[in-house]
Amino acid sequence: MVLHPGLLDQEKLVTSIHVSPKTLLYVRSFWLVYTILCLILEIVYFGRTLWGFFTEWTWLGLIFYLSTAVYNSHLYVTKSDALAIMEARPYWMKYGNWLLYALPATYVYIVSIVFWALLASVLSNADSVNSWLTVSQHALNSVIMIGELVLGRIPLAYAFMIPFIVIALMYLGIALVFHAVYGSWSYGFLDTSKPMWYLWYIGVILFFVIEFVVVVYIHNSRDRRRERLQKPVLRINEVELDKRDGSV
Repeated sequence: MVLHPGLLDQEKLVTSIHVSPKTLLYVRSFWLVYTILCLILEIVYFGRTLWGFFTEWTWLGLIFYLSTAVYNSHLYVTKSDALAIMEARPYWMKYGNWLLYALPATYVYIVSIVFWALLASVLSNADSVNSWLTVSQHALNSVIMIGELVLGRIPLAYAFMIPFIVIALMYLGIALVFHAVYGSWSYGFLDTSKPMWYLWYIGVILFFVIEFVVVVYIHNSRDRRRERLQKPVLRINEVELDKRDGSV
């Protein structure tokens, strides 16, 4: 499996060309706290039916990514040997870090597009809490990952296509189980009792593939543009290195 040339460069996880590593840590920490609070409120508000919805799985994936991003950023800001520690990780752990980014970096836009194109009418009867949670999970989810795209340096590779599709197919399996348990479909367009229902499933898979290719292309275009413009990376400077080592 051929990966992006810089895919396993650990410094790309924790640095930016626009903001300092500390600022990146603060931004990620804010969004982590926000997404966790939304999840807790939603569990209290909606209860056990959450597991049947792709939105919730994507939101959970976003929390997992932000958790690892905050941990890595905190490590980089506070430890002088952070990059050595990160580089010493086994390959599967490094790959896992990128996969945790790749999934929400692509899935969130699917959630946003499908909701605002097909399902937004549910907001007309929603109360204030439901509306806030819905907008957070179907609009702010994309805002968060656009922020990571703009501020961050994490690359994407077409090699992530296989796990991307496999996990999407696993969700379709979860949707079928959800229907078997509760007798209803999490999303109406997945209803297998409708005429030519299989066309919806084929269309969903094709939409996933096209969206994935577009998002990877945008990431690669971003990286090529930055390389062409020779934008400097904002790293921890020597004074900050001394401070975190206790030398100052």
